[in-house]
Amino acid sequence: MWSAPAGISHALTLQLSTFPQTLNTSQLWSDFNMQCLIDPCYSHPRLCYVLPGPLADYYGGRSLMLVSFTASAVCYIMTATATTMWMLFASRLATIMQHAVLAARTTATAGCTPSERATVLGYIGASYGIGFAMGPALGGWLSSISLTATAWAAAGGSVLALLVVLLGLPDDSPAIKSASHKQHHQDDSSKAATATGISLRSITSVCCTKGVPELLIIQAGAGLAQAIFQSTFSLVMQQQFGVDSKTNGLVLSYVGLCIVFAQSLLIKPLSSRLGEPKAVILCCGILATAFAIMSVSSQFWQVLGCLLPLACGAVTVSTLNTARLTKAVAPSQAGTVMAIDMSTSSGLRTVSPLLGIYLYKQYGYSAVCLFISGIMLSVFAAQLALAKARRDVGIAGSGGSEKKSQ
Repeated sequence: MWSAPAGISHALTLQLSTFPQTLNTSQLWSDFNMQCLIDPCYSHPRLCYVLPGPLADYYGGRSLMLVSFTASAVCYIMTATATTMWMLFASRLATIMQHAVLAARTTATAGCTPSERATVLGYIGASYGIGFAMGPALGGWLSSISLTATAWAAAGGSVLALLVVLLGLPDDSPAIKSASHKQHHQDDSSKAATATGISLRSITSVCCTKGVPELLIIQAGAGLAQAIFQSTFSLVMQQQFGVDSKTNGLVLSYVGLCIVFAQSLLIKPLSSRLGEPKAVILCCGILATAFAIMSVSSQFWQVLGCLLPLACGAVTVSTLNTARLTKAVAPSQAGTVMAIDMSTSSGLRTVSPLLGIYLYKQYGYSAVCLFISGIMLSVFAAQLALAKARRDVGIAGSGGSEKKSQ
């Protein structure tokens, strides 16, 4: 329950911090090409997402949340007081331990059954969506008053989230659970967490688990498409459609509301009716079609219409694939596989701005949308091939068992 307000606070402060980081960068470093390189540099520390995964499995999500919100507060305070570029870069060092999303997911999935994973992850995502919907509008308003006020507001929100976790979230580490139940020996999952919880061997083990590599590749393909679109969206809105920063903030808030709708009201019935694999295939097809339509959109209202299926489809694909990944591994490795997933997404965000900006400058807005549509078509085909392969294996397995019974 307490993961939701913590998630809203983290997403809200993250969005608020974007305004002083971006605008301070443009003020302190006027060269546009160099500004484009700064976004990947900001994302480099997030590659460390893979390391806290085993720590979350071993020490629990609450401990990781405490570290994350402390790091967020430090980062935003440093951003608020930055007067030179090196100080702005230094403020990003604290993001190495900024893993509240992973901590919230680990805490939430630990208390539910595998069949409920997609729904619970959707609710966690919806809580973050609320923060992402409120953040751009509030950040745009505060930044028009003072960039320093925006950064200090983000720092204050992080401190508030830290208090919420301290006072409301119980300790969920395996050691505490064992002591509370007075166990004299650990079960198999606790042993696995203890043996591999803080070693790189657990990461390698998870990556080699049957079914995980295929899902990670598919998730990476969909993530690359989304990352390219996100990295070029504000630039396209400004140069192609003449949207100012305030209107762009409202558009991002609209996207956030679409995400909240999808994660709170769409994911559960869709996965229950179709099943997770079929739901992912359907959403990939919708995304490929929507991006193709967007490539020929010349009016701002047409873009707004395309954003609804784009936002809903993208977040549904991401959430359902994450749920499938957690089911492919042991419960004690759920945090690790989610960390690998999120680290892959962060890695893609380091290259997507360069790729997106290059395509936009060389070939234009339509080429970016068609390129992303092509990626989603490839993911769509890969999902179909994977579903067919698993169905064929299931038929072969059932045929073998029938022969044995005869």
